[in-house]
Amino acid sequence: MKNVILFFVFFSCSLVQGQNKEKVSGFLGKRIAIGVGADVSLSFQPQKQGMANASPEKPTFNRIFYAQLEYAVSNYACIGFRGGTSTTSLYLDDYGYSGGVNWKTKFMEYEFAYAKSTPKLTDRFFAVYGKWFFKSRGALAPVGHYFSGGLAVHNYQLDYSNVIIYGAWYRSSGERELTEFKYKNGVITTAIFPEIFISLGKSIPIGNRLCLDYGLKSGLLLVKTASIEAKNSGNINLEKFVMYETKQRLRGMYFLNYSIKLSGLF
Repeated sequence: MKNVILFFVFFSCSLVQGQNKEKVSGFLGKRIAIGVGADVSLSFQPQKQGMANASPEKPTFNRIFYAQLEYAVSNYACIGFRGGTSTTSLYLDDYGYSGGVNWKTKFMEYEFAYAKSTPKLTDRFFAVYGKWFFKSRGALAPVGHYFSGGLAVHNYQLDYSNVIIYGAWYRSSGERELTEFKYKNGVITTAIFPEIFISLGKSIPIGNRLCLDYGLKSGLLLVKTASIEAKNSGNINLEKFVMYETKQRLRGMYFLNYSIKLSGLF
């Protein structure tokens, strides 16, 4: 985390200091854009906690909401700061685990059968980024076609208090039975993950005071998932299974999004 913070500071300073000494005019003399936005993408995962018998085949939409501030440090570059939130969920399914998902209690051994309900995954994040506008396309910061890149830090609350999992076991006769478990006694935990992201878009002025911004954003959530090697080579316990699926869900949520923002110009 210390390295992530240092990168934030270095990135911000280098963006500002790296600009030349030309006079910054801004769009109609306006260099500041303050607004709100959302990133949206199609998903086949549930979005709310406690969706009983949730199905990954039903399409939903990932939604990430935020407020942001951008400042033109030159005629063709901006530095931006963004803070936001999102809430989603996860369908737990052991499809693709060649060795199955297994766990033991004091007297019994179980294998994953199915999950009756879903967790609540809540994110609070902060990001810093740069925006570089295309002079060849007639852009003038903070308006026009641009390329953007930056770094975000996500602070997740992972709420499994509603997660009910059914474990299967077998009688000596071979008859299959199911036992209900509350995952880790309803644990609520936190996790911090950094994300690097890039985007391509266009900011369009609406009159003299507003700006509509739209584009595509792609992000890579930097989480460790190497412990899931057992997915293709052998058994994996329940806790590793749940955490791996959670991380993969969050990774997929930020992979590719359509972004739309509305800002005031000052």
